[in-house]
Amino acid sequence: MVELSDSFKQLDTVGKLRYKEKLVSSVNGYRPVVVMHGILSSYDSMTNMVQFIQKAHPGTEVLNVDAYNDADSVSPMWDQVNGVQSKIQSFVEGAPDGVHMICYSQAFKSNFLKVQRLVLIGGPDDGVITPWESSFYPPRFIWLHNLQNAGKITAYTVPGIQHTEWPNNQDVFSTYIEPWLD
Repeated sequence: MVELSDSFKQLDTVGKLRYKEKLVSSVNGYRPVVVMHGILSSYDSMTNMVQFIQKAHPGTEVLNVDAYNDADSVSPMWDQVNGVQSKIQSFVEGAPDGVHMICYSQAFKSNFLKVQRLVLIGGPDDGVITPWESSFYPPRFIWLHNLQNAGKITAYTVPGIQHTEWPNNQDVFSTYIEPWLD
């Protein structure tokens, strides 16, 4: 029989459920996932993506960032980077093997020295990002050039998906995102 620690016994029901989710996730070996919504959108728009992840990888800890929602998403980028960093810092620090980040329609350009793999997904029917090829950020930034030279960038062109459909499309998740979460 396993003896429970005093600190575990003192957790409320929600705390015990979170502990259980972390334990299951660590046993399954899935890295935690940070999900960030896009411009003029909110964390609610990423609910389907969170559900896709949790269905594909039960027990995976997912943080859907509730920051810079709707009109606040047009705040200066560096304000957003700093604000989001403060929201995710403890989550990321609690994952010694790192986290996966799924950022929809955002251009987070800070701390890319720690990126091990950058997966970019875009398509000609996006309808918002123009030209649509800019979804793939040509390597004009030194950090992107370094990632590209190291073979750490993978880009997928997916036709038939409009801009607001990306985070809600099960096929996009299953085909282009889920394999990278394994």
